[in-house]
Amino acid sequence: MRTPAVRVTSTVSALPLPAARLARLATAALRRMTSWPVAVGLVVLDDRAIRRLNRRHLGHDYATDVISFNLQPGTGRREPETGNGEPGTPFGEVYVSADTAAREAKARGIDPAEELLRYAIHGMLHLFGHDDHRPADRRRMWARQEALVRAVQNTGTRRTRGRHGGAG
Repeated sequence: MRTPAVRVTSTVSALPLPAARLARLATAALRRMTSWPVAVGLVVLDDRAIRRLNRRHLGHDYATDVISFNLQPGTGRREPETGNGEPGTPFGEVYVSADTAAREAKARGIDPAEELLRYAIHGMLHLFGHDDHRPADRRRMWARQEALVRAVQNTGTRRTRGRHGGAG
């Protein structure tokens, strides 16, 4: 049986971290969300492209950080139904803005790679039914999001150190 996986594509020329590493970290987060063999597409855009997507699908004429589309309507309450049960069933698509991540990271004094990963995780949490419209829901979702960001960053750091025998 296959495990959950994230596939990354990008329309921007310079990512704050390599697409393969973003895919590994996002997949690690997804595997902490579910054991179902689902596939999530993660698409990295610039502000102009995500603004067009936001306007077209949500009616908001501005760039945003992340937009998620659940490809299996009626699912997304923590553990999805996976269609016909085939491994790697497409579950959702998450679109993130590299421009917004870079701008927000600079304003907050953090690594743009971390901010981009945060957007990916936030979008995937939406696919699983998490909501951030009400303050209490937002606090719960953001706590889960930040726990996942820390967990997958720490996992990636430990693997690097273990493989190279040093401080990676």
